Amino acid sequence: MNGEGRRPWHAVLVTLVACLAALTVLASPVRYTEADTRGTLLVSEQLVRHGTVTLDAFGRDYLASRYNFYERDGHYYDYFPIGTSLVAAPFVGLAIVAGVDVFDHRAQLEIAIASLAAALTVLLLFAVARRFLPFATSLLLAAAAWWGTTLASTGGTALWSHDFAVVFALLALLTLVRMTQGEQWRLWPLLSAALFAAYLCRPTMALLAPFALGLVLVRRPAAGGKAVARLAVLAGAFVLASNLLYGAWPPPYYQPQRLGTDTFGEALLGHLVSPSRGLLVFTPVLVLLPLFAIRAPAQARRYGGLLVVALGWPLAHWIVVARHPQWYGGFSYGPRLMTDVLPGLFLAFVLVWPRSYRTWPARLLVGAAAVLAAFGVWVHTVQGLYNVSTAAWNEVPRIEDDPAKAWDWRYPQWLQTPEREAERRAGLG
Repeated sequence: MNGEGRRPWHAVLVTLVACLAALTVLASPVRYTEADTRGTLLVSEQLVRHGTVTLDAFGRDYLASRYNFYERDGHYYDYFPIGTSLVAAPFVGLAIVAGVDVFDHRAQLEIAIASLAAALTVLLLFAVARRFLPFATSLLLAAAAWWGTTLASTGGTALWSHDFAVVFALLALLTLVRMTQGEQWRLWPLLSAALFAAYLCRPTMALLAPFALGLVLVRRPAAGGKAVARLAVLAGAFVLASNLLYGAWPPPYYQPQRLGTDTFGEALLGHLVSPSRGLLVFTPVLVLLPLFAIRAPAQARRYGGLLVVALGWPLAHWIVVARHPQWYGGFSYGPRLMTDVLPGLFLAFVLVWPRSYRTWPARLLVGAAAVLAAFGVWVHTVQGLYNVSTAAWNEVPRIEDDPAKAWDWRYPQWLQTPEREAERRAGLG
């Protein structure tokens, strides 16, 4: 299959699709840049200008009035993960050189960098699929996976910690595929680096590491041992650096103690079928995954190790995020907290996707997948990125004050329009 991918126009077409994803983000009117991401680029600016993660320069009045920041030993810090700030630092540095005021233009810079992450995500989705499938199929699946999931409706609305966490997770999966399927075991340093970078951007990405490294350890113990050792060194260095920069081992967002809730059962169910936060509601094509696997048992057996990674990791993630007190993900759209595992679910689909469409079961499944994927594009791109009413749904009352609204089937977030939003608010009185 790889020989087909050497055609020059293929590279041009893939690049155009990736650029289209970036343009989709840049043109979207829906923005969540005043939510969790408010401090991300401010940390980047302080790193570039002063080599520090403290945010004291922005003033106590600004910092103390927003939930994103916390005070420790007389200094203010951003509560959210540092990984994205590190990735964004070079772009912020360029903006500073160009004379851009980062504080005043933070939202615009966020979206510009998020558009780059979108393009990279599409390229990596395609690269993963292309290891197994023909060119056209790989490109269509990559497009459906971005425009038809929260990779668009979350990743395109702000520079969330999910954005580059997904990029690095896809890089780790692509490296794992190359190692296990192509016997390219020398890539273990890249695997370790990608896993660590994903974790640095989003701590729950740590759940990918034991599955990925476990597969390498089983297939090639020497390479797996080196990868584990390298990752341990990187993690140890991060803990030491955290104590120097934050005075904590590690920073608060990375500490497991913050995971604790008395709504675990509700959250488990809500992450899957809540009308406004359920993964299967917003991306129903995923219900076909077991059917694809049942239809192709030989493929499932052949890629058994990769399937364990692709499905075991999302399962572990689902259980862990259900322990988060705000399982509904705060001011956001759809199943935001399940965004991180979409690379794994995408890989699972690729592994069991039909290699031939000659039989009627294969045609039926592919046809159903096309219909449900098109629905996902409408939900996540048309509604999530271009319908501002879906953002207004989070307010009056705020989702944080009334989490029960995530279960309201009368006004699910993905169906909101200006008229329905006005009707919903009128009904509150």
